[in-house]
Amino acid sequence: MENSQMENSQLATKYRASPFSPGLKARIRSSVSFFRESRLTCIAFAAEAATVAQGRPYP
Repeated sequence: MENSQMENSQLATKYRASPFSPGLKARIRSSVSFFRESRLTCIAFAAEAATVAQGRPYP
């Protein structure tokens, strides 16, 4: 029991210490920024649809 716990903690520290590859970091960053942009577009589209439904022109 104790031995497996020690192995688990060693694995956790090894995993934590391993750095991300720069390519993976860049990919994560670009996908996050793309998600942010698409979410903003979605919000803008929803706002436009709501104002059109109310009969007011979108500014």
